[in-house]
Amino acid sequence: MKKVFLSFLAIVLLSFVLSAQQFGVMLGGGLSQKTVPGIPNETKDPLFTLNGYVFTDLELGKKKVFSILPALGYTSKGIVYRKLGLFDILGNQFAVSDYKNRISYLQMDIPVCYRLGLSKIGQMFIGAGPYLAYAVTGKTRYFNNSDAFEGTPMEKKKKIDFKAKNISRFDAGLV
Repeated sequence: MKKVFLSFLAIVLLSFVLSAQQFGVMLGGGLSQKTVPGIPNETKDPLFTLNGYVFTDLELGKKKVFSILPALGYTSKGIVYRKLGLFDILGNQFAVSDYKNRISYLQMDIPVCYRLGLSKIGQMFIGAGPYLAYAVTGKTRYFNNSDAFEGTPMEKKKKIDFKAKNISRFDAGLV
């Protein structure tokens, strides 16, 4: 399935690039946060992520006011939990730690945009559209541990096993 998805993305992006007259690079950052039942909002912080995309501009119509801006890039999503209580099998709290979860995606965006010409300084686009993403890697990490937690193997970064954790590698939504 992974090979089929990546092949599809490559073919679509290649067809857009070959038919387009303009292309470019977008770099930026974002804040990612997710909701988990049973964990209060006071313990959650957003995760700062860096994003990078290659895009092309497919102009629509004679007036060239609308465009489709397909983009293929790398993005991350996740969460940081502060002062998370860690419990043993009997329900006794044995440590307090901060926890970070980050999943990195190869993402394809296909927004339809309205083009605003800004005289001599360039152009600005406002739009929305679907995205489809595939998780390429994921990591978890415990840090700022209490004394009871020091020296345990969970202290290091750990790769996420998507099959064992029953986490879907695919994500879709709106941009």
